[in-house]
Amino acid sequence: MYQTEFLPLLKLHLKSCKFLQCVPFEFPQNSSRLVKCQSLSKIRMFKLQCILSVLYCTLFGLNLCFGPLTKIEKFQGFGFFMCYLLASITRWNYELDNGPSQLINAFLDCEETIMTSFPQMSCSLACQVVKLFIQLCEVGVVTFPMLLFLLLRVMPCTPPFLLSFLPGCHNGSDICTFGHLGRLGVHIFEAWMCDHIVYSATTWILYVFCAGIIFILDFLRVLESNLTRHSTSEKYSESIQLYRNIQILEKSWNACLSERILPAIMFCNPAVEIISTFVCITLSKEIPMPGFLIFPIMAAASLTNNMVIITLASRVHSASRDLLTSLKQLKLEKRSKLMRKELQACNTLRIKFGSNFIDNGTPLVMQDVCINQIMSLVLLKRSRVN
Repeated sequence: MYQTEFLPLLKLHLKSCKFLQCVPFEFPQNSSRLVKCQSLSKIRMFKLQCILSVLYCTLFGLNLCFGPLTKIEKFQGFGFFMCYLLASITRWNYELDNGPSQLINAFLDCEETIMTSFPQMSCSLACQVVKLFIQLCEVGVVTFPMLLFLLLRVMPCTPPFLLSFLPGCHNGSDICTFGHLGRLGVHIFEAWMCDHIVYSATTWILYVFCAGIIFILDFLRVLESNLTRHSTSEKYSESIQLYRNIQILEKSWNACLSERILPAIMFCNPAVEIISTFVCITLSKEIPMPGFLIFPIMAAASLTNNMVIITLASRVHSASRDLLTSLKQLKLEKRSKLMRKELQACNTLRIKFGSNFIDNGTPLVMQDVCINQIMSLVLLKRSRVN
């Protein structure tokens, strides 16, 4: 599934990343595996972008905490800050760790060496949904910097961006000192920062996290289908061995994502949904078009991630548990003691973030928190207006 559904999108995505020099990995011409860039200048540019993204995000945080912003402006800017924080954490790879690229290579190797021995199955509904989500995100990745540039041209004091640091920004006194070309240069710089940060971060979020979930779910689906068709001792042992391969892949997946990338997604994404939805509801008349379109895009992307992607991630645990239950309940003519011990050694798969993991209740809890916070903010603003 990965080769046919996601690999073409990844290669197209990496072409833009190669132009921006924001990902230190690439597909060589005669290979379908990701390798580290050999160009020293591209590596240096990537490391510079990593440092700039952290400094840029830090400036946003300082502006929100100590800048000359009203409370409403801080709410408005907090959504952007969380987006940049998530992207900066996700794309940070100053030491050029090849873990994410090796995961993609592992998906491709697994399909070529293991999945080809099974009958080819049609693309599942979950696969189609995630593929559509990735395609929409790719459109958003292209349009987001453009809309941000337009927003800053119309409203140069939009928090928490650079010109909003100036105390006299809203009355125009401090902006005039920059001049037209100076403001244009600042806005181009901010659009460039947005472009390479978002492109770099979405490479791993979309094609390792989202596509990886579908790969594991499809692998479990193929195993279960094969087990129901051939309930023999040989197929039973083969299924256990294949399940162990999935466990190894899951361990590698968690080692790469669970300590940094997934906690950032689980923390920042609900915050983006809360703030962007709040801005869409309460500040739609105060922010001119087309710059306002940024906030519905942020709200839709974060809502889809919370409701669809996290829900699919929770199915990894339940699907593996159901498969192990089916293996235990499978009736065989002869089940050796070794088979029973091998099955007992197989654990359910868990997508971990920190010391926790995503289960069936995680997306519901996240969405409940988001809805409660959105309603609280809306009611609080209306009570102050009245």
